[in-house]
Amino acid sequence: MLPSANLSEKYENPDGETINQCQYCAFCERFACEYDAKATPDVTVIKTAQKSDNFTLRLHSNVTEIIKDEDDDSKVTGVKFTDTVTGEEFIQPAEIVALTSYVFNNYKLLAVSDIGEQYDPETEEGTLGKNYSYQLHSGATGFFEEKKFNTFMGAGALGMALDDYNGDNFDHTDLDFIHGGLIDQLQMGARPILNNTVKGDTASWGEQFKEESIKYYTQSLSIGGMAGTSPHKNNYLDLSTDYNDIYGKALVQMTFNFHNQDYARFEFLNNRCEEIMTAMGADSVEVKPTPENYDIVPYQFTHNAGGTIMGADPESSVVNNWLQHWDRDNLFAVSAGSYAHMSGYNATLTVGALAYRCAEGIIEYSKSPGRLES
Repeated sequence: MLPSANLSEKYENPDGETINQCQYCAFCERFACEYDAKATPDVTVIKTAQKSDNFTLRLHSNVTEIIKDEDDDSKVTGVKFTDTVTGEEFIQPAEIVALTSYVFNNYKLLAVSDIGEQYDPETEEGTLGKNYSYQLHSGATGFFEEKKFNTFMGAGALGMALDDYNGDNFDHTDLDFIHGGLIDQLQMGARPILNNTVKGDTASWGEQFKEESIKYYTQSLSIGGMAGTSPHKNNYLDLSTDYNDIYGKALVQMTFNFHNQDYARFEFLNNRCEEIMTAMGADSVEVKPTPENYDIVPYQFTHNAGGTIMGADPESSVVNNWLQHWDRDNLFAVSAGSYAHMSGYNATLTVGALAYRCAEGIIEYSKSPGRLES
């Protein structure tokens, strides 16, 4: 089974927060829960923190820069942020700064604040922006002429996962790639229009499209294969020299494409998905085409990784295994940017584990400031 934040019955967690029973409303996949039936931070962590006198939630605010200590090059002194409603700029002093704005913005804040050495693909020196990784989503869709499924019902992570072809769980002797990927069959609640599933030779509009959209809404199933891309010296993040954001800060520029290992995993998982869907009795099966190059359209994943990678020394990484920045002792960065490479799973659970690890590090640092030991 897949790990899920949805609850099958009402539950009070150790912090005293109540999480309600899932209603299977089919509007869960990428959305907050109106029933408070999802164990997400807005229902659990933030509500608990708001009961404390040591927490302030500041909405409509955008941090634009990390402020370095002019007298101590091993420290930062806070952040600069802008109120996005009034346009006012503020300085927030801090004894400890934790970046938690995920891969791209964590990278950007470090880069525009000139903290760390930018990775150079020509010399392969520097670490900031290095090892940007992503995922490839292969899969197969089966069309059933007689069988029907309740695909209109679902929850955010309702489904089954097959790990037989993930990581090193299978024999690679005759294969030309390392690692592997997850195969899953999900029922997250097919949203109308966006999830219209029709055969590949169907027109994208008109009477046939409407008829087949209605028919196959409950008479099709898809199996997905999720494989991480390998880190490559030519895949990295840096700052644009041509474009700035509304605050005058350089935008993040991503240089990325798929490589041979990535394509090999994609095609291998595609074939496995086709075999499984055929065995399920589909009357016809269509597999995903192999992409020629990376393209942001259509949407694929929000599973980004790398750019602020974690490691054992400052020569090859940005943060240590406490997520503490090598150059600034009181600066921490939490996200999948810490990953040296992407895996065959979503990034979320490991990011959660790293957040706990980082929190422990921050507590230790607050007791005894300095470089934390691994």
